[in-house]
Amino acid sequence: MSTLDDGEFEGDEDFTLTVATTIGGQTLNATGDATITEAQAIQSITGTTVEEGETLSFTVTLTNAPSTPTTFNIDLSGTALAGEDYGALTFSDGVTYDSVNKTITVPKDITSFTVTTPAIDNVFKEDKESVVLEIGNVSGTGFIVDEANPDAIIVTMTGDTEVTEGRDASYAVTLDVTDGQKAPPGSIITLTYTFSGGATEEDIIKTTQATVGADGKTFTFTVRADDDVLAEVGENYTVKVNDIKINGDTVYENLDTSAASVTTEIKDETGNNPVGPLRDINSDANKTFPNIKVNGAAVTDDPEKNVVGYEVGITLFASDPDGEGVTYSLLESANGLFKVDPGTGKVTLARKLTPSDLNNGETAFVKIKGQAKSEDGTTSEAEFNITISKDDWWLEYISPLIIDLNGDGVQTLNINEGVAFDIDADGKKEKVGWASAGDALLAIDLNGDGIINDGSELFGEASPKPEEVKDGFQALSFYDENQDGVFDANDSAYDDIIVWQDKNSDGISQADEMIGLAEAGVVSIDLTPEQSSHFNNGNFVGLQSTWTDENGDTHAIDDVWLQVDDSVDTNSIDLSSAASVSGTDEADRFILNAEQTSTQVTVNDFTVGEDHIDLSELLEEDQISSLLLEGDEDQVTVSIDVDGDEQADHEIVLDGVSLSELTEDGSVINTLFDSETTALITSDDANVVIDTASVLVEIEKELEA
Repeated sequence: MSTLDDGEFEGDEDFTLTVATTIGGQTLNATGDATITEAQAIQSITGTTVEEGETLSFTVTLTNAPSTPTTFNIDLSGTALAGEDYGALTFSDGVTYDSVNKTITVPKDITSFTVTTPAIDNVFKEDKESVVLEIGNVSGTGFIVDEANPDAIIVTMTGDTEVTEGRDASYAVTLDVTDGQKAPPGSIITLTYTFSGGATEEDIIKTTQATVGADGKTFTFTVRADDDVLAEVGENYTVKVNDIKINGDTVYENLDTSAASVTTEIKDETGNNPVGPLRDINSDANKTFPNIKVNGAAVTDDPEKNVVGYEVGITLFASDPDGEGVTYSLLESANGLFKVDPGTGKVTLARKLTPSDLNNGETAFVKIKGQAKSEDGTTSEAEFNITISKDDWWLEYISPLIIDLNGDGVQTLNINEGVAFDIDADGKKEKVGWASAGDALLAIDLNGDGIINDGSELFGEASPKPEEVKDGFQALSFYDENQDGVFDANDSAYDDIIVWQDKNSDGISQADEMIGLAEAGVVSIDLTPEQSSHFNNGNFVGLQSTWTDENGDTHAIDDVWLQVDDSVDTNSIDLSSAASVSGTDEADRFILNAEQTSTQVTVNDFTVGEDHIDLSELLEEDQISSLLLEGDEDQVTVSIDVDGDEQADHEIVLDGVSLSELTEDGSVINTLFDSETTALITSDDANVVIDTASVLVEIEKELEA
């Protein structure tokens, strides 16, 4: 019988041979045991000892070089853990590794080869760990030891620097670690104490250890100061992190505890420790205003909120170290607008909020100053901001672009200056904050009527665009054709943009107030603004950028959220009902009724630039053929020809109004037509010819079929 070489090392193999034969009708059996021996293929395996971060290697020596590729079983064991303490195996000399079946195949004619694996560098203290490599029936051991100069885990401690006898001082210890470096659950810190200033271990009840929190990197503990009857001054103790352990073993190779200590002074319980500091326990409930966050709380004109006793969101609090009672008061109450509950510290409205509380519109928030006073007389004071948000109160804000022309930055007028303009393009003028006379609004005459009718012809949120725009820079960016973030002569709309400097601050665009960008010296406008968060005369400056002149100098251009009060209603007066009517103190709209075939009326107290003649019904019913203005410095007559016979069917006399006042300042259209009517007569469908120079408005609108 011969044996076969299967190319796989299997050690010695035993087998039993049984032979059966029949002689004379009788069966005879014979058995025998035999062993197939296989010479020891692996002579030795020798491992090295390395530090973490180095490469662990094993030298494998074979007894004889195999004549054919030979397969061996391979196994790893020891105290070190694969994947945590060492990495993947690498083999030399063409040896291949089947990690699934845990075998290697050694090529023929190989007498030795090496096996290597990286020793993983971690921060944990593990002393000497073994890696046992077994090939065939031979094994060898290598060792991984902690590195000689390991990286340190930084440990910090924060805590109370003072504690009154009979009370607890609180401390927190934090490890600066990554997720893979967190302390294992159950880890504890050990603490040591030193004393100075006459303090001893008897003055405190020590905490000697604390368990790690669920985050694996934070430990918290307290130390109680013993309450004795002795008068002691200057006693101190210092608590310091000593080590971090688990099951009695040190967790980390190296700890940097240079910042892991706090020195605490023990104060006698004498009743004279100061109260404080005073703070707002609701400080995270701040009011957020567009593009600005002001520290404090906000109050609004909500009927349920703008009432005496409404809690504005600030609660004063200060603790007294001696445990004595604390009362609260306001040293500054914003002119009596606010009050505080002496016991709870809650700040409430002392009276109903009014516009005068805005400090004449100069600011959008006010300050109060609170005081906490303990029973022993010690006090603590602090200031707090309370936002009075006009956005939420009685005013709105609408944003146009304003450019600085005189070099003092963008300046604005407060809403109380009396400027009226249809800023939101709703067909009605509103009382608004405005650009100062030294600066200018950026505009575009969309309908070509020679005037800026309303906010749709400014650059802001009222600009008509395919998409809703949120600010003036977004509105102007619509015309940035090459999308380079700069608006200049390379963009075709450059010559269409108007710099409107409202020199007399009347909210009415006049010919001598409007020039082009080139004439104004504006070479380019940067369309990538920076956020801002301040108020200018009650108007909110939300975005700021610059424009560049022909000398390369830069100047300010801001997106300003102007104050708007649309509660100013226009008074409507029917011109067809009487021979004489009078205007009011409010903005007036004098309406000519189309059902009236003829009208002769005198209008008293007509204010140019504020009041309007409303001819909407006549226009809509095609009842205007021509319109003529005649007059002198004391009176103007508006004559309306309905049927084209060159005879006036309606005559409206504006008493006390100068014809030159209407013609010289370009107010003809604004006076005779409100923005709603102007839109009708200047539309393409109306076929209207307007000649403001000759003070003649000819209506050529064809009758509808």
